[in-house]
Amino acid sequence: LREGVFVSGNAAPRISNNVFSRNSASGLSVARDAQGEVMNNVFDNTGFGIQVSDNAVPMLANNQITRNQDG
Repeated sequence: LREGVFVSGNAAPRISNNVFSRNSASGLSVARDAQGEVMNNVFDNTGFGIQVSDNAVPMLANNQITRNQDG
C-alpha cells in the first residue's frame, strides 16, 4: 500500500479517529492548497506518519505518531 489517505487541491476534510498502519509511503499526505482537520488518529509503522507539502496548512491535533521511518 502507498498512502493511507492523499488530500490535494483545495480540499478541507475532517480526518479523525483512524488508524494508519503499514503504509509504505505515508499514513496521510496533504498537498497543494489543502487544509482541513486531522485529529485523534494513530500513525504507526508507515513511511512518513504525516507528510505536508506545497501550500497545505492542515490543523493537526492529538495524533499519535509512532514507529514510522520519518515524520
